[in-house]
Amino acid sequence: MANRRRPLGFRQSRGTSLIEAMVTAVVLAIGLLGIAALQGAGLRANNDAKSQTLASDVAWDLADRMRANVHDYADANTSPYVTSAATNCGSPPSKTCAMTPDDSAVDCSSADMAAFDLYQVSCVNGIRANGIDQLPSGTLSVACALRETGARANPCTITVGWQGPNDAEAQQIVVDLIPGRPEDLVD
Repeated sequence: MANRRRPLGFRQSRGTSLIEAMVTAVVLAIGLLGIAALQGAGLRANNDAKSQTLASDVAWDLADRMRANVHDYADANTSPYVTSAATNCGSPPSKTCAMTPDDSAVDCSSADMAAFDLYQVSCVNGIRANGIDQLPSGTLSVACALRETGARANPCTITVGWQGPNDAEAQQIVVDLIPGRPEDLVD
């Protein structure tokens, strides 16, 4: 029987070398670290979106309440909605100016309604958890400008701010509105 010679490369390629296994492990580890970093970034973005949505909901809730509370104030400084101080969530307003289950009427002035509205949007109320106090370092301010000549209402600006743990600077949502019913705003 003749001695058959095998090609030279056959003997050298019989199995996986230790170097190939280590390179595979390094590539896999880098991929897993990338996935972990992506997961962290996704969680931060989700928390930021949640805060932005909550702030927007609060701002538009207060804007709707201000439109519903028909009031006529001669200048911007006498509007009961103008505030930059935090609402004391430990003490609710003296009057509940909202529909009650027994549909009993409560005699509320425009100022009573404004105090109730500010409390509702600033504090968690029952099962509705959408108050300013749910935002990280949440703030609420309302400012109304002087009424222009011929206008029937003062334009107002609602600013809801917050600063999350990962935010370099404070974030805010700003809503501009003219309070009152639309039919009262035109001649």
